Parts: sequence; C-alpha cells; structure tokens
Amino acid sequence: APAVLKPSPFLPFPGRANIVDIFSEAKVGIKRLTITGPSGAICPGLAGIRIFDGSTLNLDYSTIKGCTREGMLVGLDPDIPNGPQVGHATVTNTEITEYRIVGIQAGGPDTIIILSRSSLVAAADTPEVDGQVGVVFSCGAQGIIKNNKVSGNICDHPDCGDDFENQAQGTAIFAAAAAWGSSISNNVISHNDLGIALALNSGCCEVDRNILKNNRFFGIAVIDSSHTISNTKISGGNVGV
Repeated sequence: APAVLKPSPFLPFPGRANIVDIFSEAKVGIKRLTITGPSGAICPGLAGIRIFDGSTLNLDYSTIKGCTREGMLVGLDPDIPNGPQVGHATVTNTEITEYRIVGIQAGGPDTIIILSRSSLVAAADTPEVDGQVGVVFSCGAQGIIKNNKVSGNICDHPDCGDDFENQAQGTAIFAAAAAWGSSISNNVISHNDLGIALALNSGCCEVDRNILKNNRFFGIAVIDSSHTISNTKISGGNVGV
C-alpha cells in the first residue's frame, strides 16, 4: 500500500480505502499476488480487497498481509450507508494475516463467499479492538467455509473476557443470519477466544467435521437459534459448546 491511500471515488461507502477495488459487475481472476498493507498498527478503514457492485473474484495462491482493518470485504451489510451491495468471491490456497478487525467479511443478500484450503491469522496485540473475527458472513450472505485454518482471534480489550453475556470475544468463524445452504466444515480452528458462533436463522448452516482446539473461552456458541453440529472434536478452553 502507498503511504497515503485515499478512498476510491467509485465506492458506495464514503470514507473507505481499499488497496484493490473490484466493481461494476467485473469478473476477475487473481493468482499468486501478494497484497501488503502499510507497516505499523495504524490502518483505519483500510481493506486489502473489496468486491462489490455485483462483481466476482476468484483468488488463488495469494497473500493478504500487513496492516489492514479487513483483509477482504465481499458485498456490504444492508445497515451500512448506501447498502446493500452484492459481491461473490471464491478464495483458495490463500493466506490472510495481520488483519486488525476481520479477515474476511461478507454481507448482504445474494452475496457469496467460498473459502477453502486457506489460512487466516489475526494481528496480535490489538488492545484497542474489542474482538477480532476471522470470517464473518451475515445479513443474508451465504458462506461455504471448508478445509481452512483459522487462529489468533484474541481480544485483549478491557471489555473482553469469558462472560458471554456481558463481554466480547474474538471469534474464528461467525455466521449471523446467514443464508440457507451455508456450511462450515473440515476446518481446524485454534487459539481464538471463541471458535464458531452461529446466530439467528435456525438451520441455515451445516456444521460438520471441524476440529476446535485450545480456543480460550468457548468452542462453539449457538445464539438465538437452533443448529445441528456433527462429527466435531472440541478440546481445551473453558467451555465446549
């Protein structure tokens, strides 16, 4: 990233700055590309890649690293100004590291994130942040999250801790009001505050054959909904489910 990266005039959400913008229904393939955020720990509003405006990205054997607020943004949550937006992303064999808030965030109806054979590791030492998330798909977005490794989503903010009702936690994979047909399977999830969180839209997501180990507070959390979790191994931490 350049030393100063101004928000793109093409963005529907003012104030954002992204290193790579994909928009206007473009269909893009990127392979063996490294995207690096600025050095240091100050990167407010910066994302590595943003896919929106009906566009599609196939990303393979690539890296997103360095200081970013989000490694990747796909679509846009309806509650964000000028939303919703739609994006589609298939991400394979890719490393996303050092993000300070979210590794991959997908939101909005008809938005799809397919993530496989990839690794996400959050930035360490982020006391100003009240909870990092590796992958979140919400507000009607569909997520297919399989065969990945997600770790390091730990919250050191004073408002974080093991009180599920009153404190925040860093979370590896979070599905919130996700679209039907979503799945979280065959992932190795370790050293987060919370492994998998499922909220709202009962039955939206197949959760199968995951390994959760040494997540600090909780393995899996089910919030205001009903879900089936199968063939899953949970070890370490304070609470399994």
